[in-house]
Formats: sequence, structure tokens, C-alpha cells
Amino acid sequence: MEDLNESSWGNFVLKTLKNLMAKERKNLMKDSTRKPNDSSRSLKQILNKCFATIAVATSCLFVAGAVKFVEHLMQDSAQKLFPDRTTVQLGAADPVAMEKDTTTMLSSKKLIDIESVADSSAKQAVKGNSDEVIIKVPAGQTSLFKFPDGSRILLNSLSELRYSRAEFKKNKRKVYLQGQAYFEAEHDEQRPFTVVTDSINVTVIGTSFEIRCLQSEAHYQVALRTGKVLVENVKRQDVRILSPGESAILDKASGKFEVKKHDSLVVFGWIQDTYIYPHNNPQEICNELIRLYGEKVILDSPQLANKYIFLRFKRNKPLPLLLQDLRENENLNYYKTQDNVWHIY
Repeated sequence: MEDLNESSWGNFVLKTLKNLMAKERKNLMKDSTRKPNDSSRSLKQILNKCFATIAVATSCLFVAGAVKFVEHLMQDSAQKLFPDRTTVQLGAADPVAMEKDTTTMLSSKKLIDIESVADSSAKQAVKGNSDEVIIKVPAGQTSLFKFPDGSRILLNSLSELRYSRAEFKKNKRKVYLQGQAYFEAEHDEQRPFTVVTDSINVTVIGTSFEIRCLQSEAHYQVALRTGKVLVENVKRQDVRILSPGESAILDKASGKFEVKKHDSLVVFGWIQDTYIYPHNNPQEICNELIRLYGEKVILDSPQLANKYIFLRFKRNKPLPLLLQDLRENENLNYYKTQDNVWHIY
């Protein structure tokens, strides 16, 4: 429906009234036997019809305008939350904000060819021979790499990826991970894609998934976005097969290995620079801030270990502003010393 301004609305009312008056005037002229008081009643009928018609038209335009306003308001709100993005349902999991290109969550990231990185001494650490490549991402950064087979891997802060160039090109698509990474593995039935960590192995044919294996945390997690993956608990030779919306979680202390449904926005939000911590204690938050910002953050109050808080922020938010949010929303105070150490208490 086109927008109606004041001028066009006035023209619409006048045109409607004019047409109705002309129609009823013709009816009066045809009936020559009508008495004066009858003509007065007819004029009243004409006016009543005009007002009734205008009332109906006004109601319809009001409803249409209200619907359009609500649609505009919802669209504007969605753009503020997730610009240039749409919401996609991932199986039985919760919706996650994604790019309009629904085949990938990485279209907004700068892509680095892994082969060019492997030839760069700035990113390569050689162990024994030049075939083995180690990619390290420092604190406060993320990096997206494309492999020769087309697979893409997004490494988060303080993460390390290692692989053999010769093996990967031939028959073994195998990489070794420490830290956190999101994978979009190209489909290849003849060459499964395998990710090896110190406690769990993940094998896929072609799918997208995330692995979180941080040494500072009590659990390792494999979260599936699309396809299927096989997750193996190496120490107990226990295997789980995941469907979209599921996570395999390994308790490093007890060895407990279980599959749970996950919140996709919490698990995959970091891929598009939105970090959500729905139920974490202050020490866990401090560990994450150290990793993501590359600054020293210390929890001064051990008694806060049993306090659980909610935190959500964008990756580009300055650390002082984030700490202000914690003070205002979670009653956590902070200060910074001359040696550039942040203290939370």
C-alpha cells in the first residue's frame, strides 16, 4: 500500500463525498413526486451514507497504516540488532544470527589462504621439517583461514592449529587444535575431516561445527551447526554422534561424556563477534577477558566464586566500558593499577 499524506487523504475524502452526493442527487431528480420534508430526509440519508463510507474508509486506512508501522518498527529493530543479517532455524536448536548467505556464517570475515600463511615465517613455526605448519592466534584477535580443499576454519583468541601440508593435500584431512575454533568442512566422502585435541577427536565428512577445548576450563565442548559429526572420547574410547543443535560435553575431571541441546546464539555468537555468557562466575569471566582482550585481569575477591552473572557484549566494545556494565548490572567493582592490571572485586 502506498503511503497516504495529508493532501492525498483530503482528496480521497472530498472525492468520495462528491461522488455520493452526485449519485443521490440523480435519484432525487428522478423522483418528482417527493415532498419537501421527504427531500429533507433524503438529504439526511445522503449525508449519513457519506459519513458512514468515510468512517469505514478511515478505519481501513488506520488498520493498514498501523500494520505497516509495526512492520517498519520490527524491521528497524532487527536491523539495529543484526545489520544485514537474517534469522535461520538450525534444526531443533535455537535461532542464531547469520549472514544473508545461509551457507556460511563467515562471509563477513577477512579470509586468509592457509597456503600463503604457511609460506610466511611470521605465522609459521617449524618443528623438525617445513611440512608441518603451526598457526597461532594471539590474545585479542581472531583469524579465518581457507584450506586447499575449500574448508574454512575460524580460530579464536589464544588458539593454535597444526597440520601436515603433504598429508592434507593427499589422503588425510587432519588438523590438531588447542583452544577454540569454528569449522566449515567441505564435503568429501573419500577423505573425512578430522580434528584432534588432547581429549576428544571429531570426524566429519562435510559439515559446520565448533570445538571449545580451553585449558582453563573444566569442560570440552563440540557443538554441531549443520550435518553430522562423530565425537570420540579418546581416553575411554566412547563415541557420540551429534545432530544439528546438539553438543557433546566432556568433563575433564570425571570423564563424564554426554550430549545436550545447546543455545545456538550462545555457542555460535562469537563467530559474528557477539559474546554471551548466560551463567558464569566472575573468575570464568576474568579468564575470558584475558583471552579476548589480551590484558591482565585479576579477581581480587575469592568469595565471589559462587556468584553467577550474565554478560553479553560485542567484540569491539572497549574493556573499560564492559567493566562499567559489570559494575552497573552485576555489582562488580573494578580499578586499574599503574602496571596496567585490571582488578575486579
